[in-house]
Amino acid sequence: MSAHEDPPATADPAAEIRWPKRVTKERLRRLYLSEAAGLLDEELLDEVGITLYLRCQAILDIERAQSEGLVRCPRCQQAGRDTWLRRGHASREQPEPQLICGICGWALSWREYAASYRRRQLNLGGAGAYFSAYVDAYPRLRSARDKMLAVDRLIHAFHYSLRSDPTLPPARRRST
Repeated sequence: MSAHEDPPATADPAAEIRWPKRVTKERLRRLYLSEAAGLLDEELLDEVGITLYLRCQAILDIERAQSEGLVRCPRCQQAGRDTWLRRGHASREQPEPQLICGICGWALSWREYAASYRRRQLNLGGAGAYFSAYVDAYPRLRSARDKMLAVDRLIHAFHYSLRSDPTLPPARRRST
């Protein structure tokens, strides 16, 4: 399949949406231990850094979908195109807003799209600026040192943003 061909359509358009997995605590622990020992595992660093990049990008995409009604077409994206779909409006004929790609034909209701990311911990929270900064910077980083610093900054910034987030239940919120 060339970069301009669409991936084959599936019977279930929601199945074409693939959200990146979380970085496990164990991987982070191994990464930090290797760095602290002076033997940075650069392969693990790349795995963690890219996984974080993909998670941050997904979180930003979901925020854009919620705030602007713009959704990145999962089929076109897999084919190497950056196609954005605008959430349709409900009407008498079409009571459920739809997402329809005019390029590849992928279509899904807004409700089904929103269900695809529910309970996957892909929330912007108070860390949106940190996610954006990481997504902007990470692809340009070349040295292992710079990548490790970027990962470390993101992890610390994310955890710091949780400390005073008023939307969290009191048991998860810490005062600064």
